[in-house]
Amino acid sequence: MMRFYDRKDEIASLEQLWKSSKKRSQFATVSGMRRVGKTCLLTEFAKGKRAVYLFIQKAMPSNVAQYIADSARKSGVPILGSPSLSEAFSAIFDYAKQEQTLLIIDEIQNFSPSAKDAFSIIQSQWDRIENTGGIMLVASGSYDSALNDIFEGRSMPLYGRPTAKLRIRPFGFGIVQEMLSDMGQKGLFAQAEAYMLFGGLPRYYALMDASGAKTWQGALEKMLFGQNTVLESEIRSIFYDEFKSGAPRQLSIISAIASGKTSLNNISNATGIPITQLPRYLELLSRKYGFVEKELPLGANKKEGTWKVKDSFASFYFRFIYPRNREQLALEAGAVGKNIAENSQAFFGKRFEKLCAELLPSSGLVPFEPVRVSYWRNRQGEDIDIVVEGKREFLLVSCKWRNKGIANADAHELVALGKKACLKGKLHHLIICKGAQKGRELCGVRVAGFAELVSHMNSTEGTPLQAAGYHCHSVEILPVRPRRKRRGISQLAINGKAR
Repeated sequence: MMRFYDRKDEIASLEQLWKSSKKRSQFATVSGMRRVGKTCLLTEFAKGKRAVYLFIQKAMPSNVAQYIADSARKSGVPILGSPSLSEAFSAIFDYAKQEQTLLIIDEIQNFSPSAKDAFSIIQSQWDRIENTGGIMLVASGSYDSALNDIFEGRSMPLYGRPTAKLRIRPFGFGIVQEMLSDMGQKGLFAQAEAYMLFGGLPRYYALMDASGAKTWQGALEKMLFGQNTVLESEIRSIFYDEFKSGAPRQLSIISAIASGKTSLNNISNATGIPITQLPRYLELLSRKYGFVEKELPLGANKKEGTWKVKDSFASFYFRFIYPRNREQLALEAGAVGKNIAENSQAFFGKRFEKLCAELLPSSGLVPFEPVRVSYWRNRQGEDIDIVVEGKREFLLVSCKWRNKGIANADAHELVALGKKACLKGKLHHLIICKGAQKGRELCGVRVAGFAELVSHMNSTEGTPLQAAGYHCHSVEILPVRPRRKRRGISQLAINGKAR
């Protein structure tokens, strides 16, 4: 079983709240996309504490109260008989007055269909003990919008109750390197390709470790084409869980985007969905679920942006696997495997741009303090992969995930594109490729290999923006929106800046 990695900031923030809850009860929300490791984080945090852990499934048993009571009993909370939902929660909150207790409600949004009055009951219990110490309540959910509806909707019972909000982000490349090294994968290029395939979601590396695979090719062989086809059903099951009968339409949209149809017009033509209806679907896929994102080139307005699949493995899945199901994939395994082998480097080429954009701000390759990372594209489709902005300075970056050498033509092309961009400020130029000699230049353009980028990154502390690029701090303690005082009860808010 894979060990617990990093999350030092998250654990420290939760421990701070736990310490504070001795004198005044604390209520934290923890959000983050599926597979990011919220449950593992909360399980690790709960070690050594009197903790009641509740995992709320969409298809909960008919007697939710009995499940909660049984879970509380396992943690030493005395509950007699078969209590009602209100009585079960009341017993947990009352016990916290005697002994400090951690109550974790994982996937709290699933209470809506299984126990619609749960939010009102929790609100009643929280208001009763809010100003006293003894309990730390943690509510987690997979989507920011779902938690926002519960805790920020003014008509909702739990509006304004949380005292802290933590958002868990995927791991950065540095932590994934550590995971892969522990699994026996030491090669930098192989580590980078695994990260470009699976991203920063620890779930995929746990599956890879459990399968015994040492490389991303081995992981696909075992979990996509072998007896264990968990990767084949991973993405599809998420969509059918969330969208039910509407899943095929949502799947068709993401499939179109993954295949290169990134404008509204192209997505509409590929899916047959009227262009006037697309913004509604894309808003749902991006804002609520985080499956896709809109990218705006430098200097562009909102209408000029293009849509991208945000999750690395989802991008791979929709490019190479979808719409095949398990049976079709088994029949076409040879053809699919050949397609992956022939086109994987092109796929990695696009993902390499994102990896470089993540790592560059924390490297010593940026000759000024960066304030923003974006890209540039004109109406003719010409583009600069990465533009790092400073104060009246720009670093223009071309990313090449290929083994063949970088030629003078590559340098001339980057310089020419920089002139077309008409940026007001000093221009610096950089080409990052898979392999290159340290300190190399071509026609006045610096050329750096990926290994050089990583070596600079590891030895540079940098500004908060720079540090976030590599270490990818994944916790934010956000200001809590205050609610009106009721019955003399005030709210404690933990204020802080995003790290």
